[in-house]
Amino acid sequence: MTAMVNEEVQYHVFANNCDEWFDTYAEALALYKEWTQGYGSARLYKEVYIDEELDVENCLEAAGAYPW
Repeated sequence: MTAMVNEEVQYHVFANNCDEWFDTYAEALALYKEWTQGYGSARLYKEVYIDEELDVENCLEAAGAYPW
């Protein structure tokens, strides 16, 4: 018997007091660039969820000081 695994990829963009999640890298990258210019710092992460639980997260882009 084979177990069904539900894997989902989300792209998380965050800057100071701002968070957004996207299904596509292109949308996330556009916001990342906008926030980098506007706030001076931002992060873009790829998050992989398995059965709605965060399994892996990787920082794809980073600019400026770590945003809080």
